[in-house]
Amino acid sequence: MKACTVALLVAASVICAAEALSCSYCRRWECPVSPRSCHWGTGLDLCQCCPICLQGPGERCGGPSASDGTCGTGLWCQPDPYDILPPGLESNQRGFCSFIWG
Repeated sequence: MKACTVALLVAASVICAAEALSCSYCRRWECPVSPRSCHWGTGLDLCQCCPICLQGPGERCGGPSASDGTCGTGLWCQPDPYDILPPGLESNQRGFCSFIWG
């Protein structure tokens, strides 16, 4: 019974997350003011519409559709070892931006 309850909760959270991330038609005139000074570069928001600043070292990144943010130039999203996901959802891994060495 517990396994069914857990599976149901996971499925419900995935469905809710998918609905929460749905994007409508891009209306650039509704975007907040474009970022002027982004130390780690600029990118587009979750809906690929409005410009945003990219994340810097130590800032959160990843998550479903990169909902926690995308790392800037010269950085990668190092997975958070405490963010344990069920099999098949690894692409939703959350992490922290770290420098790319090498």
